[in-house]
Amino acid sequence: MITRRAATLAIGGAVGATIAGARVRPRAAAAVGPTRDRGLVQLADGLPTRLTRHLDPDGDGLVPRMDTIALWARPQLRLGRRMPWLWARMLTRHRVGVDFVSDIAPTWAGRTVLDVVDAYVGGHGMAGPIRRPAVGAGIDQGANLFLWAEATLIPSVFTAGSPVKVVDDAWRTVQLTIPAGDATDTALLHFADDDHPSRFSALRYKGAGGRLVWWHVDMRRWWLTDGIMLPGRIDVTWEDEGRPWFRMDVDGFAANVDVGHRLDAVAATIRTVRGQRGLPG
Repeated sequence: MITRRAATLAIGGAVGATIAGARVRPRAAAAVGPTRDRGLVQLADGLPTRLTRHLDPDGDGLVPRMDTIALWARPQLRLGRRMPWLWARMLTRHRVGVDFVSDIAPTWAGRTVLDVVDAYVGGHGMAGPIRRPAVGAGIDQGANLFLWAEATLIPSVFTAGSPVKVVDDAWRTVQLTIPAGDATDTALLHFADDDHPSRFSALRYKGAGGRLVWWHVDMRRWWLTDGIMLPGRIDVTWEDEGRPWFRMDVDGFAANVDVGHRLDAVAATIRTVRGQRGLPG
């Protein structure tokens, strides 16, 4: 997700504007799509019942194959308890379960004040303003968690041979073991009474040099599109802050669309930035 540092810089770029500027909702990002049909794939055997019911709404054991996705929205960012919510445009592109790039444009009075990129491509993450992004081990770990927080929304991630390992931890909780470079990381998927996930939780580094803090992605208002269930609303909270600082109503979604050009471009940027800072590849 977008870093607090990046969002603070966005406000700095809008010094002199009135508080009303924060309340102006920008136009939606341009739609990407439509979804391209690539057939159906079989869910893996032995998944927890709650997870299976969510992933497979019609119960036939088959789900749409989705190799890439794009999701676009107009999120809001809260920079502090006394600060207003700030609108942004956001377009996220995924090679599902492999890498992603989120282009985020915070706005003031409907106008872009900063270009921010959050990404995990080629095994490394990047977060913040495109002209001065943060990189490093903590960013890698956090960006990988964001990759899987969204990837686990896609049912075809849970087919036979998936790198995601699932354990039915409790009645309303599923434990996920997800790839993290040459190692693994752990997340929890909590379920509501309606058999849809309500929260993705994991211990995440809070910034490049920060400490591990519980990071929660809350999901609600599920809707059926292109054969899968997606949340209409997503809120993001650092547990030590007690309330969301990022909230998003999804404007649109498309699967099996071309994402390679943007991901490849950001991969080159990550390599350059890491090289400038003496980090390997």
